Formats: sequence, structure tokens, C-alpha cells
Amino acid sequence: ILTTVNDTAVTSVSNIIASDLLGSGSTSVWISGSYLITALPFNFLFCKLSYIFGRKHTLCFCHLLFIIGCLGSALAVNFSMFIAFRVISGIAGGGFLSLSYIMVSDVTPIRDRPFFYGTVNTSFALSAVIGPIIGRAIASTTWRNIFYIFIPFCVLDILIVIFIMPLPESEESFKHKLKRVDWLGGIAILLFLIGIVLIYNLAGVVYSWNSAPIIAIICLSVVFLLIFIYIEAKVSIEPILPIEGFARNSILVNISTFFTGAINYTGITYFPIYYQTIQNYSIPDSGYLTAPFLILTGLLCMASGYIARYFNSGREVMWVGGSFQVIAVIVLGVIPVTAPVSQFIGYTILSGIGVGFIKQLVVMVTQKTSPKEYGGMITGITTFCHSFGRVVGLTITSRVYNYIYIKEVTQILP
Repeated sequence: ILTTVNDTAVTSVSNIIASDLLGSGSTSVWISGSYLITALPFNFLFCKLSYIFGRKHTLCFCHLLFIIGCLGSALAVNFSMFIAFRVISGIAGGGFLSLSYIMVSDVTPIRDRPFFYGTVNTSFALSAVIGPIIGRAIASTTWRNIFYIFIPFCVLDILIVIFIMPLPESEESFKHKLKRVDWLGGIAILLFLIGIVLIYNLAGVVYSWNSAPIIAIICLSVVFLLIFIYIEAKVSIEPILPIEGFARNSILVNISTFFTGAINYTGITYFPIYYQTIQNYSIPDSGYLTAPFLILTGLLCMASGYIARYFNSGREVMWVGGSFQVIAVIVLGVIPVTAPVSQFIGYTILSGIGVGFIKQLVVMVTQKTSPKEYGGMITGITTFCHSFGRVVGLTITSRVYNYIYIKEVTQILP
């Protein structure tokens, strides 16, 4: 909840922050982009690091980084300083996202996990709704309070992790743990994913797609990906990505969660924009109108595991979810501008049903089909695939949106 509320709250007031720190409208994109540039890679890397250093140490480290990032962002005296600390917050945010799912598999039996995974997903959904509302409300005094307010909650979380949560720990020496880290593979995948996020932030916004910087980033990203694959397959003794941990079904459901992530975050991002630009609702009201989509997604994430158990098959439930997603994408794509808001909300509910039926079950499938010793790690990688789908999906949809927006405005203006 902390990292999602923080991310959405800060994004909602990015123009205010950029203006106050002598940035500009074009530089405000880096407020969310700087967070994502480390959140995505470390979402992936913390899956393995938590196995090496133990869940408690890794989670406490993420909390400390988040505190440093929030405090530094609140005290920032210029835009560069602010961006630097948002990068640090992104590292912590990536760890929170993967560890939240891994820890559920650590402390709960598999029969109870649908409820707890659903609770996690519902928390993320509610955070996406209340984040912009909280951000706007707090920014009415000063945007710096957005960051101060998270620090005591992080301290409380650290105390809970240390004294209450029964998380597995490693008894190896710190020196031995460092030797187990796949440094070469980690650097390679880190550079590849940073390249992907840079493309997401820059292509079609700062630089055109056929410009030299974007082509160079694409080429370098492909090179680093190939290097990572070679290191994991031929060089690393303890690879970050354990190929033997992936069954055939695990690979297929991770592809499914990639596309589900693209659809999910496209809705979270553009449903409020529709309510604001087409239906003329305010920012808080657009958040309330997006709530049915988000809340239904969370509730069905909670229920889908029980539904699959009742019918003794998760495959058919995921097929139903996929069908709802296809129908929702089609009807949302052809809905007329003059359609009443109730009709649009109904279509977003179809999308919520589709996402809810799939988002939860893919985690359960990967845990059941993967070797037990890799269960938590494969779970973390599944959450990464969902986040990776977010980046790729929003890259495509934002460029389409910007192209159509510019085209329509050009036709209207004299």
C-alpha cells in the first residue's frame, strides 16, 4: 500500500512539484519515470536477493531505502536532487512489490493463499484510487508533506517485520551471501530493463522513435538482454533466473500475466483520463468512477482461487477471464463519445472481471507447477511479468493516445 499510494499520489501532483523545483512541463515526466526506472529492474532482482539474504533483512533494507528516498525527496532543494531520491524510492518500491507476494507463500498454506493474495491485490486497487485523492489533498498545503507522511508508517512496518512476522532467514555469513550473488547477470538485466524504461519515458515524447538516441537505446537493450541470457545459461553458478524452475505451464501463464498487466494498467491510467476529458469530471470524481473497476478486480482476485477449487480447474476460469478481457477491449474501443457514463462504467467492469479472474490464478498455477524450492522466486518473477506488461502496454497506448490527441487538436485549431 505504501509504495502504490506514494507513486500515484506523487504522479497526481507532478506538475506542481516540477514547477516548484524550477522544472518544466517536459521534465515532470521524470517524476514518475525516475521511480519506475529502478522499480521495474529491482522488482525482478529482489526475487533472488531475498533468497540469498533472507526475507527479513531484504524487506528491512527496502524500508530503509524508502525512508531515505521519501526524506530526501521532501527536503529536495532542486529538481536533480528530487529525481535522485525518487530513484532510490523506486528501488524500494520494486522490492515491496515482489516481496509482498513471496512472503504470502512463505507464511500461509496454499489452501489459504487465494484470500491473502486477493487481499494484497485489493490493497493495490484501493491504493490506486485513493493515491491521487490523497496527493491532491496534501499538496494543498505543501507537496513535501506527501513524503513526510510515509516515514512513520515505514518505521512501524520495520518493527512488525523484525518482531512479529515469521519469515525464513539465512544463517550463512554475509561474505558467503555476497559470493552467491550473480553480479554479472544482475548488471546485465538491470541495464536491459533500464533501457526499456528509458524507451517508455523518451520515445515519442522527448525523441522521435526513429531518432538516434532511441535507436541506440533499443540496440543496447537487446545486446544486454542477449548477454544476460548467455550469463544465466553458461556462466552463472547460481543464476538469477533459474530456468529449471520453469515448467511449461509456468511459462504460458507468465505470458498471460504480461498481457493482463498491460490491460490492467492501461485501464488504471486511461479510465480516469476518459472521465476527465470526455465526461468533464474532476480528478477526485474520476477516481471514484474508476473504483468499480479496481475494487471488482481485487475482489475477484480473492474469489478466483476458491472458484477454481470448486470447479477443480483453474484453466477454465482463466479462459473465462480472457474472454471477458477480449470483449471489454472491443467494446471500450468502439464506444461512442456520446455514450452515457454508466455505459462506460459497465464496460470497465467487464475488464475488471477479466483481470480479476486471471491476475490471481497465474500466481497459484506457477506455485503448483514449479519445483517447491523455487516456488517463492517464480512467484516474484510472475509479479515482475505483470509489471513488465505495464511498461510495454503503457508505452504503446500512450504513444497512440498522443498521436490521436495531436492529430485531433491540429484539425480543430485554425
